[in-house]
Amino acid sequence: LLAPQPHHLLLDLCASPGSKTTQAMEALLSQGPNPRGVVVANDNSPVRASHLVRRCRALGPASANLMVTCHPAQGFPNLGWAGKGEVKDEGLLKEGSRYPVGVYDRIIWDVPWSGD
Repeated sequence: LLAPQPHHLLLDLCASPGSKTTQAMEALLSQGPNPRGVVVANDNSPVRASHLVRRCRALGPASANLMVTCHPAQGFPNLGWAGKGEVKDEGLLKEGSRYPVGVYDRIIWDVPWSGD
């Protein structure tokens, strides 16, 4: 359903325990050699983020395209765009896109419902 491309920037909020993160990484890497894309996996809980790091360590060299963060999902920062409103500088746009550099191409947000 996500259909990630090798150049995509994917964000996985509420990522722990990591099954969707590892599936996203595998999909990103299966699209061809030397992907430029990155998966940002976030969990608000430091303990759960630590578990996520341990699980993703099993990806070996593929983890070079992975970033694990621990930040509240309600206000997760954009990695490349700090401005507001319409982008007027063409240099800030992704090539062939109307979206600024740093805007995520795909977002996974599987919000926990049990409160654990």
